[in-house]
Amino acid sequence: MKSDFLPSFIKLEDVENLQSGTFELYCPSMQLEATDLGGKSQVYTGPGLIKQDSNRQLCFTIFADEKVGQEEILRRWSRHKSGKIIPESEIFSLTAIDFQKRLWTSNRVFPSFNHTHPEKTLCQGLCPKLICKQKKRNISEQIAYEIVLFEKLLFPTNRITKVETIANNQTTYTLNNDILHFQSLGFDFLLQKRMDKITIVQAKTNNSFQDKHLEARILEALQFVFGREIKWGIILKNLSDSVETIMETTHINSEMGNIDPPLNLNTANNQAFTDLFGKYFTFITSSYQGQGYHIISSHIRRVCRSSTSIINTRLLILTTAIEGILKQIHVEYPNESTQTESIKHLQEYIKKWKGSDPLKNQVLNYLNQFDKPSARKQLKYLQKLGVTQKRHVDAWYKHRNIAAHSDSLEEIDIQTLATEHAAILVLMYQLIFYLIGYKGIHTDYSELGWPEKIYNISNASTVKQDNPS
Repeated sequence: MKSDFLPSFIKLEDVENLQSGTFELYCPSMQLEATDLGGKSQVYTGPGLIKQDSNRQLCFTIFADEKVGQEEILRRWSRHKSGKIIPESEIFSLTAIDFQKRLWTSNRVFPSFNHTHPEKTLCQGLCPKLICKQKKRNISEQIAYEIVLFEKLLFPTNRITKVETIANNQTTYTLNNDILHFQSLGFDFLLQKRMDKITIVQAKTNNSFQDKHLEARILEALQFVFGREIKWGIILKNLSDSVETIMETTHINSEMGNIDPPLNLNTANNQAFTDLFGKYFTFITSSYQGQGYHIISSHIRRVCRSSTSIINTRLLILTTAIEGILKQIHVEYPNESTQTESIKHLQEYIKKWKGSDPLKNQVLNYLNQFDKPSARKQLKYLQKLGVTQKRHVDAWYKHRNIAAHSDSLEEIDIQTLATEHAAILVLMYQLIFYLIGYKGIHTDYSELGWPEKIYNISNASTVKQDNPS
């Protein structure tokens, strides 16, 4: 599994072991450090190892030279009242140097201490993420990212690789149609299917890029086009002055939610897939540079996660996600109210009222919302613009009320329920297409046979991006 971007200090063996759950990293020097309420640092040092447990999660063990008494352990954790968030300064951080002299770090560590040994303290815990960052000897203009996904994803391809196999002193070659290569926002992207349950995503550019969390934007775009939470194992960031490796493992029994993607990946062509990825990637990258996910991506992730729940929960999350997406679409909705001037006069009167300030503010907040279009009116107007269709809006309105009031779905025919759920999902995608300016093929799951349709509504003159949160 040779990679153009794979830094020399990361071995292929480490990648394969992390995937199989057998990763081990022996470290002659490890350290745990935190600061208590009095400003006193607590430090525990010694040799140890980092390895995956039976659930494939990264764990650490340190044989610390510092002796920790039972009273000190109880004092540290018992002083926090139930329900009180532990201050960030009191949470331990982990540093480790392995035998190759690579420095690894992990933050937000909650260790346990075993004090039964007469001379040592056994410190153990989980590593949420394991990070190795090294400075480059030579400054490079090229920026490259590589993301190792521990799942085999289905996507269209446009390149072939030749694989050499040597067995019984005989060499054979096979051709695999397993690579998708495309450009977006000045980046060269390459997706490749590797071995069993491994997908490699690479991105490189010679442009200077200010987003310190670009890997999150790539994962968000992948989540959108694949309609699923992305389970990654390793991220390699080859930046201009440093190389950073991030490892993360999830519990072996963790359920990764997924929904029908905007394109049926069994039939999608290269152009539609790369256009859709590129539009979404460009939209979120140009409007958000935070550590977390863009607000639209957060809504998609919640919808994906709800897919493992009962249909009532799925409908509640999906219908409310659409309301959240509507808040990011700003159009000049026609004001159909005949009471606008009356409301303004009433607001002025309330402001001059000498009564209770809390009550005054509550009434003014209500009046501010009174004349604004509801989510249903917004959808009806977008329907008139051709952004979506009547059956999608009607399905949303029907199930938004049912989900909000916990009404029963038992009287609805199962086929009708499935079709209406699909219609609401397609509505969500159509709103996102409109927001990001995508025009092209998509799959309409609200019709039997899942036909491909062309979405060609332009957002250029009516939509502006809101600040993500």
